[in-house]
Amino acid sequence: MWTDAPVICQWQENRKLWTTNYVNDYKFNEDKFTIQFRTGVLYFDAHNHVEGSCPKEWVAERHNYHAMAFLSRAYNFQWSRWNATAGSRNIVMQLREAVDKKREGKFQLLYVSPQMATILKCNELSQEFATDPAVGMQFFPDLFTLNMKYGSVDARRTTFSMKYRLVETVFEMLQELKLSSYS
Repeated sequence: MWTDAPVICQWQENRKLWTTNYVNDYKFNEDKFTIQFRTGVLYFDAHNHVEGSCPKEWVAERHNYHAMAFLSRAYNFQWSRWNATAGSRNIVMQLREAVDKKREGKFQLLYVSPQMATILKCNELSQEFATDPAVGMQFFPDLFTLNMKYGSVDARRTTFSMKYRLVETVFEMLQELKLSSYS
């Protein structure tokens, strides 16, 4: 038995010391021998501690976040249940064009890999996941290029009228949240 509650600390490599800084909302349940806490420091092994996460290759994930930021005023993005099992090199999410709220379509399944981006034939409710492209859909090198060919004139126009500061703000937010790895 412990006589005192355990202390949560973390190693700071740059300072070569253990510290309790950034450990918040500490709760120790003596009966169950459990500890809960929050930390203000990001760890690239957080996926080991978050159920249902699927860490993605950082370069591909980062590039996709830039494309999503550019398209953020023209499209809605939503998580997909298929993403968690897609592996580290593939990102699966849903998207729909949202320039004209009166003509908003249904969400479609988007597949992004280091080699291509495409809209898939299967959807969120399909029994099995398959990377077969939707009828008439080509492969594109990335999400941004897909919009240039597949998106409506309004979606393309909206993309090119994006302000740099807005794009970078959305990108920074997506990068910090790492939605592709943790949704």
